Amino acid sequence: MAEVGIDLTGRTSKQLTDAAVCDSAVVVTTSGPDAVTVTGEQRHEDWPVEDVAGKDAGALRAIHDDIRARAEDLAAHPLPAPG
Repeated sequence: MAEVGIDLTGRTSKQLTDAAVCDSAVVVTTSGPDAVTVTGEQRHEDWPVEDVAGKDAGALRAIHDDIRARAEDLAAHPLPAPG
């Protein structure tokens, strides 16, 4: 991430809480659609992402580029939440 200007030093993953989901208009998961409970008030997308463990820099870059493209598409084409 540093090569695209994002410093993750000291950052760790956080568990997505039900409260955070309830406060969100869009929920994107990468670990399967059952990873969170979506109430129907939120738009939910699951983006299957390859495990990064043991990947070389080229493979990590490809995974990053895929996520970036999906995020840019989501931002460019927002859809209303269901309901």
